[in-house]
Amino acid sequence: DIASEEITQVNVPHKHDLFILTLIAAVGTILGWLEIPHIHFSLGNSGGVLLIGIIVGYLLTGKINLDIGEMTEYRNLGICLFYVGCGVPAGIEVYKSFSAKNLLYGLILSIVPIATGYCISSILTRKNRMRSVCMVCGIMTSTPAFNAVLSQGNNKEAYSVFSLTYFGAMLSIMIGVRIFALCIL
Repeated sequence: DIASEEITQVNVPHKHDLFILTLIAAVGTILGWLEIPHIHFSLGNSGGVLLIGIIVGYLLTGKINLDIGEMTEYRNLGICLFYVGCGVPAGIEVYKSFSAKNLLYGLILSIVPIATGYCISSILTRKNRMRSVCMVCGIMTSTPAFNAVLSQGNNKEAYSVFSLTYFGAMLSIMIGVRIFALCIL
């Protein structure tokens, strides 16, 4: 029977995966809330969760099998929630502040660092295109762009390259903005 041959297998995460991910999210969120006294610096929710995720992933290497393919559903849910969290507030105000000039500025201010980042990362990675593209996604702190890269093929190394460059970019952006704010004020 042809119908029985076309049954697709659905990846169901292991029962421990959800517990581990929830624990990482909870501990990471708490870490993100912690503020360094006197300079009022914290990693924020995403930074805390990313750092704890990297640490737990490193510590559990070989001890537990969290299949990257099975994590796709969680990653997609996270990206969906990200779009909702950013899109709804933006949509409420976009009609008040939309201008073609701001859109053009956004394009220019995105294309220049993307092209520059790709050129520099190509030199650093000895022209390894996948690593370079993942680095650019990380330095632009663009999880949606990284998801688009992953749709081209699942590369386990891509996760570490993206996550570490994302974390480095996030720290430099947060520190840089604080320094710029001090200079302006």
